[in-house]
Amino acid sequence: MNRPFIHTCTIQLRGLVGANDYNELVYAWVDEQGGVECRFGLPKGKAAIMEGGEIVAADLTVLLPHTVTLLENERRIVTTQVGFTGTYDIAKVRPIPWRDGIHHYEADLLAVESADVLTAISGGAAATVFAAYLDGGSA
Repeated sequence: MNRPFIHTCTIQLRGLVGANDYNELVYAWVDEQGGVECRFGLPKGKAAIMEGGEIVAADLTVLLPHTVTLLENERRIVTTQVGFTGTYDIAKVRPIPWRDGIHHYEADLLAVESADVLTAISGGAAATVFAAYLDGGSA
């Protein structure tokens, strides 16, 4: 049997995790949809594949089932799938129609630079709450 979705990923939503010492709301990326079947692919001409097979500075595409909730700029894709490991912003979502509905989604992904993540968790009250959340604590 030919399975169209051979990878897995997690879809994250930017959600409220608490408030800082100044009563300002603090947001972070939280897992919303886990264990989502998907299929990663490389758009032509947008990736560099290193000798060990690792993909560097690559924009990806991902196919996702019609059952997911997916919006540009509000959600992220995270995966530990070998060859595609990383966190990705969703740049563009295209619903692929089939008969009377949507068959699946195709999305263009942009790799989130690790420096962006470090900046988000370095210094400030918001960073403390975010770091505690990442360590399994609650806000």
